[in-house]
Amino acid sequence: MRAPARRVVANGQVIITQRVDLAGGAVNEGITRLESKKGEAQDRQPLAQGKAQYLQAGVGGNTGLATDQASALDSSVGFASAPAAANLANGAMQNAGVANVASGWAYNGSRAAYAGGKVLNAQGDALNCIGADSGEIRWRGLARGKDVGRNAQIFAPPALGTANMYLCSTRGHLLSVRQDDGQVGFVYHLRQPMAFQPALAGGAMYVGTNNGLLVCLQTGDKDADGGSAWGGNAQHNKKR
Repeated sequence: MRAPARRVVANGQVIITQRVDLAGGAVNEGITRLESKKGEAQDRQPLAQGKAQYLQAGVGGNTGLATDQASALDSSVGFASAPAAANLANGAMQNAGVANVASGWAYNGSRAAYAGGKVLNAQGDALNCIGADSGEIRWRGLARGKDVGRNAQIFAPPALGTANMYLCSTRGHLLSVRQDDGQVGFVYHLRQPMAFQPALAGGAMYVGTNNGLLVCLQTGDKDADGGSAWGGNAQHNKKR
């Protein structure tokens, strides 16, 4: 099993996005649920599967970094070429399409989020909402537009408020989507590529761009709160 994104543990499950290699070299990706104590798979096939060319070797994953930009970033920290210890050729490149150090650092994958019995993720050009218990797709939304590729990873993983999820894209979009039904609340096009999940605090979205800018969007909605660190909040740092 190859899971080119971080795991989420919730609802007595380990939730992963799984790479599926098909005949002829094609690649799909979908959500898989594992029982958390014994690791038993709850799904015969990954759920909400879609094409995942962005995971093929050399494509660059979901970072939105141009090749020359990634190479310049590598050189700036002393990695004119990836060190052998990084094992990019046999690890990150084969599993996630990442071919250089900067893209590896920026890579997020299609990491899912969990809230209120729902598993939500941004995968390829799709947003998915799946019932955590049933495994049924509750809704699916597809991104469309002249700057949106049909077979590319468009969004970084979602940050969740209480009612909405908040996303940024490698094409420079900021948007909110209602968790219950997928209705879009707002969309802004900043024309600045973004690879990392936004932080949410006090009704504002905070996002870093690939070009080194820090953006704060005052949403006017107190729902945009509770995600003050990448990945949610600082609770993962608590002693257990």
